[in-house]
Amino acid sequence: MPHYGLRKLRVGVASLLLSTTIYLGLRQGQILADSTNSESGQNSIQSDDTSQQDQSKNTQLVNYVQNNEKSTDADATSQTPAVQKNDAEQVQNEYVEINATLQNGDNVDNQNVMAKNDSIVVSLDYHNDNLEKGQNINISYSPNWEVMGWKKGDIKSLDGHFNAKNNGDGTFTIALTRNSDSESRFNLKFTFQYSQDVDSATNEPLTITLTRDGRSVGSKTFTPIITPYKSLVSSAEIAHGWAAGIKK
Repeated sequence: MPHYGLRKLRVGVASLLLSTTIYLGLRQGQILADSTNSESGQNSIQSDDTSQQDQSKNTQLVNYVQNNEKSTDADATSQTPAVQKNDAEQVQNEYVEINATLQNGDNVDNQNVMAKNDSIVVSLDYHNDNLEKGQNINISYSPNWEVMGWKKGDIKSLDGHFNAKNNGDGTFTIALTRNSDSESRFNLKFTFQYSQDVDSATNEPLTITLTRDGRSVGSKTFTPIITPYKSLVSSAEIAHGWAAGIKK
């Protein structure tokens, strides 16, 4: 039987070494490739996990921001009081015109008006395009002046929409008798006399003032000259009057 040895076949030894080297090289390359593929797979898995985690965090952040905005809006809504319209916010086109004349129609300013005898007629025109029921109008006038023909507590109807009451203390109250859905207006006339006698001619102003809910609407002052009542009659007539009074 033939025997083979490495010493006899140098080519065989070289071939064996070359084959071994190639085999080991290929084996190592495969191992490296497998290792690289394994690491790449792990990296891919880790990358996918990281991407999913980042996406989850982003989703949570978006949800947090949206929820926070909703909560902020809800808080702002709950903390903001409801806007209520009040009288101060309502636009009211309101005005008043006040005039005064003597009984003959002349202007009263600087005109002689006898105390307790002569009369002054005051005309008052009021207009409001947004007056509501319950918003009373108050009229006041100067002391020592008296409204004739209108007793304390008496109520008069004005145009069917207002009631005017003499309060007896130098004031009148004008009240709307129905809810107004359009402009409201009234005209009111007073007859005034100066109720106190004077010793000599003197200026006694008559001031008419309108207020609504404590706010001034309009005011006007007239300046007649008040003359003594006693100048109307002679001394003999006064004495006769006194005597007649005593006899009664």
